[in-house]
Amino acid sequence: MLKTGQILEELGYDYYLYTSEAKEPEYSQRSFADFLPVFLHSDSERCRSLAVKRLYRHQEEAFDALRRGSNLVLKSGTGSGKTEAWFLHMAVSGVKVLAVYPTLALANDQLSRLMEYCTALGKRVLVLDASRKTSMMREMGSRGLRQSVETSDVVVTNPALLLNEVKRMVEGKASILKNFIKDAGLVVVDEFDFYGPRSIALLTTMLKLLVRLVNPKLQFTVMTAALQNPEEVGHILTSINQRSTEIVDGKPFHPVNYTYVVLGRSLRKAWTRFRDALPYLRERGVAGDVLDAAESYELFRMQYHKIVSAALAVGIDLRAEDDDISAILERYVEDDTLTIVFTNGIASAEEMARRVKVRLGAAGSVASHHHLLLKSQRAETEDAARGGRLRLVFSPRTLSQGIDIGSVGRVVHLGLPPSVREFRQREGRKGRRPEIEWTETVIIPYGQWDHELLSRGLEALLRWLELPMEHVVVNRDNQYGLLFEYLSSFISPSLRAEMAADQIRFLERLGLVADGELTRKGKNTWLRINFYEFAPPYGIKRRRLRGLEGFSWLEDVSHVDLVEKFQTGCIDYSSDGLVVGHRLAPSKYRVVTEVVVDDLRESVMRHHEALAYVVEEYEKVKSGWGESVDIRGDYYRGRLRSDVQCVVHAPSRGFGLYTKIPNRVEWRVKSAKKRIVTVGDRTLVVDDSRVLEVPAPTVGIYSDYTYGISAEAEPSDDPQLLRLGLALIVIILRRLYNIHIDLFKYDVFILGERKVVALHEVESAGLLPRIDWAELQGRVGDYSPDMLDEVFLMQVDEIAYSSFVSLGLDWELVKSYALRVIRYFRLREMLELKVGGLTLNVRKPSTALKTLTLAVEELTLREDLKAGLYGLAFFDGERCISAVGMRELGQPQPIYHDLLTAISARLDEGFQVVTYDIQVLYDGLRRAGLKTLESLMAGFERVGRVVSLRERLQEVLGESVSLETLEEALGLQRNVDLKELVARREMVRSRVPRLSYIRRIPRSLEDGLRGYLESEARNVYMAWLVYEALRGR
Repeated sequence: MLKTGQILEELGYDYYLYTSEAKEPEYSQRSFADFLPVFLHSDSERCRSLAVKRLYRHQEEAFDALRRGSNLVLKSGTGSGKTEAWFLHMAVSGVKVLAVYPTLALANDQLSRLMEYCTALGKRVLVLDASRKTSMMREMGSRGLRQSVETSDVVVTNPALLLNEVKRMVEGKASILKNFIKDAGLVVVDEFDFYGPRSIALLTTMLKLLVRLVNPKLQFTVMTAALQNPEEVGHILTSINQRSTEIVDGKPFHPVNYTYVVLGRSLRKAWTRFRDALPYLRERGVAGDVLDAAESYELFRMQYHKIVSAALAVGIDLRAEDDDISAILERYVEDDTLTIVFTNGIASAEEMARRVKVRLGAAGSVASHHHLLLKSQRAETEDAARGGRLRLVFSPRTLSQGIDIGSVGRVVHLGLPPSVREFRQREGRKGRRPEIEWTETVIIPYGQWDHELLSRGLEALLRWLELPMEHVVVNRDNQYGLLFEYLSSFISPSLRAEMAADQIRFLERLGLVADGELTRKGKNTWLRINFYEFAPPYGIKRRRLRGLEGFSWLEDVSHVDLVEKFQTGCIDYSSDGLVVGHRLAPSKYRVVTEVVVDDLRESVMRHHEALAYVVEEYEKVKSGWGESVDIRGDYYRGRLRSDVQCVVHAPSRGFGLYTKIPNRVEWRVKSAKKRIVTVGDRTLVVDDSRVLEVPAPTVGIYSDYTYGISAEAEPSDDPQLLRLGLALIVIILRRLYNIHIDLFKYDVFILGERKVVALHEVESAGLLPRIDWAELQGRVGDYSPDMLDEVFLMQVDEIAYSSFVSLGLDWELVKSYALRVIRYFRLREMLELKVGGLTLNVRKPSTALKTLTLAVEELTLREDLKAGLYGLAFFDGERCISAVGMRELGQPQPIYHDLLTAISARLDEGFQVVTYDIQVLYDGLRRAGLKTLESLMAGFERVGRVVSLRERLQEVLGESVSLETLEEALGLQRNVDLKELVARREMVRSRVPRLSYIRRIPRSLEDGLRGYLESEARNVYMAWLVYEALRGR
């Protein structure tokens, strides 16, 4: 095997090297032949080879646990024979096994071994997924298929098909798996690390339903490479079948590994150029953290990427002219081991494979592997790699988990992945055979993520590599599992009689059951609960236009990807194309049946009105920067990307339905030139970027169940600082609790002076209810952010990062806002204890109390025309009157005079006006253009007849409490909350409505605004009465 260090030195590259020691599982005294002597004389070379091997200790312990009748959680590294552990139990005991793999494509190697083993024993393995089921049904009919399943010894399937079969069992319909599972003794769930928290909740619930509906004697095995809390899985398995669960922890297998971080070419010459340019760099404002490297080559070497970025920003290129990394990669074709080059996209995989092939002049030993290739092409590549006919394979992700090629001795990371978990999964592909003496990891900085890390020095990258892996979230209390279980129980004739009252109430609270029947929402939820997404069990067609060649079909698009990634104007990263339109079903519901993708080229875009506008804006931006127009080139270089901005309405407290509606598509364009920003003695290199909006309508809506939390902030809080505070909370959850940084999303909803901070789980994990906010408050207070957190901040929220730079990297200010957000979340719980539990003598609302509450709000729908809606509502203790009007060019159109007359009459009668926050009231009146009413309120405030309730409550509670938090504590209901009203406004704004539409006053928005204001007027009145009772105590 070639040594990368020698290759790099020959080509003039400098690098950083560190070594990881070899690890090997402990061996048992028993061999496989002790259990399966027939393998010694098998026709299969693989079986004969296995027979003479001694068992690893964890294989023996796993076998013994299964033989004792226990459930098993087997945690062992890649290439450590987890499949052989449960196979041995099956072979010796004769038990039938249902094996569940995430996708059967990932299980090719395990299936190959399993089939060869079983054939040697005269046992039958059946592989079954949706496509195989369909083809077998066509060939042999449903009876023949069912018989084929029932006569198998091992059925291998995926969770999507299993979920479909479980739902059929629940509904009392015929299932092809039911009789097999009745006779089976073991269910194996492999590659458990592959699944997200929602999928894990569904998986464990499926196991529970199989026990309850089909076979109470089932035994379970879960196999994992890096599960952090196997005890939680064990508790769940034991609660399902009442068997004890044993956890077996095996050591991973890997030889000595050498990790190379490629720094750059001809660094000594670059250092000389850097020292020569020192006066110019100092003159252009480069700070001491960069300039100090002139005194030490070793410091220059460790800070190379940071220094190169700073020099480029002022017009000096220190890099070698002939720095072509394909020169490194082509040398691996001469090796006697297989090298996998992982990239962060299909485009870079294909481009780099093409460059290497051009340099070599032949393609025989080089190939690419990704999901856009046909399955048969991928299988050919895998076979060629196993057979030694390939030496270099480029892959974005498809080879990173589950596929065992065996002969891999080197993994090259052409750009780091966004998570440590994915990095480790890539690493797990190599060194899986004992005959491999040593392996290599080669990290070649290539993408934005790598350069952001390395722009803070090599130490930042090394610290990232040493981070603990993100946890696989297993939570027995995740209510997504309860949702599926309770719906199944309600639908199943045999299980419904066993349901408890609290289980029925759970479904009723979610609106799924009413009057002993499934509601329309309940039926729709049952239909949409599928394994990979909450949607019908089929994708949306995707067609790729090919000019004169017509078109080709690409892989289907999921329903959530339609909303998040495949709107008109979105770049299709999987095919390097551009979404130019959609085909809709002929119905009023605008159901999308097809996504149309064309080339990402200016000439194509000019044929589509909305896209032609974006091209023109892009050209203006590039011209302003003095750069050439090259859309495809900017895309390949990571300077152009598309984002879909969505309106997300998530649960405000706990578990519930959330909806995601695409609002608009934005292009984010970055300049090729960077600029210097100095903060103290630090040099920051930042991008100039622009956001271009695609003026095209959006399609689709996605919903699912998850957890969320929200709380109203102080009106004086800075929205950007609130976002930064929320971002820091997400970062700290990653750094201190190892929670994946993409699990939580946040938002700040703004309506005038009022702001609501919201946090929700992207997929239901049930972690939000488990967060001890008091403990987290202390951890945030003690936390000292570092340079790695700056990179995480850019990963989480680029807009917030830009604000952070403008604030001079002031982590203390950001921490203060993170603590403020946590305080808002805690206040809800604290106030419930302080107020919610008290018994108070509260007076009933009455006009005799001479108190009137007033609420006002304005919704801008067109900024350019200063047009929108405004509304007023008041409650006098008996009547609640509201009105909604239209505002145009900043002027309000007259609304119902009886409301203004009624307010004036009450004021003449000596009523006082109570508002929750006087500044919020004035802001609303000002934005609505209601100058007369604003002056009237100001006059009454001067004579003490306008009360700001928030200030009064602070005196008795000792806390400044938002209205939303107080409503929650007092159990006051709202017809429409602030988040929902903002979501309705954004939906109308995204369509860029005409004035004629606004003048008609859209019904849904009018109802929403009226419901919001009436609820506020009533709730403020009740809060006033509570204040009076508290003051009386």
